[in-house]
Amino acid sequence: PREIAARLPALLYRPDGNSIECKAVEQAASRLRQPPVQLFLRCGAIKDARDYHLGRFLFENFPKGRDPALPAGPLFDPPTGLPRAQVAAFSIDDITTTEVDDAFSVTRLPSGQYQVGIHIAAPALGFLPDSPTDAIGRARLSTVYMPGDKITMLPEPLIQAFSLDEGRDCPALSLYLTVAGDGSYRILSTDTRVDSVPIV
Repeated sequence: PREIAARLPALLYRPDGNSIECKAVEQAASRLRQPPVQLFLRCGAIKDARDYHLGRFLFENFPKGRDPALPAGPLFDPPTGLPRAQVAAFSIDDITTTEVDDAFSVTRLPSGQYQVGIHIAAPALGFLPDSPTDAIGRARLSTVYMPGDKITMLPEPLIQAFSLDEGRDCPALSLYLTVAGDGSYRILSTDTRVDSVPIV
């Protein structure tokens, strides 16, 4: 019934024993001699065990829903004036990854040494502290990963804008290691910078 469906998450995960809807569910479950969760499964209100456990997780940790309310106006300002890295970088995320945030580059230097670049997507370059977008990130703190699904820390438009996708120059935080070219691969020096990295 729609009266039950409207209160479904609370009836499943935080039932109020004094509510008429809760009493109706308990009575129906008692007559069928099964727990309420089995009743909801039988009625199609939940699809399976995964649906039930994911629903509990979202109810407890994302009470306002998995998609954040986006602020009015632009989410971010694309950074400008970043130096273009003289590298050919390759993303190292799986082909199915929607959030491509890691890449590397290897450049042979005229000295015979190598420059190894480790490049990390840097969406924080696009918004200021205490901005509405910053508030979303602070509220979430992390991307939630689970089998076959994830809930991103930042809004999808921001992720796409800063994703290290093939065929474009992307803002990144880069760590450059100068490595000996004599086969020992000793790290001779390091340098960290923010730059625009060509992802090939």
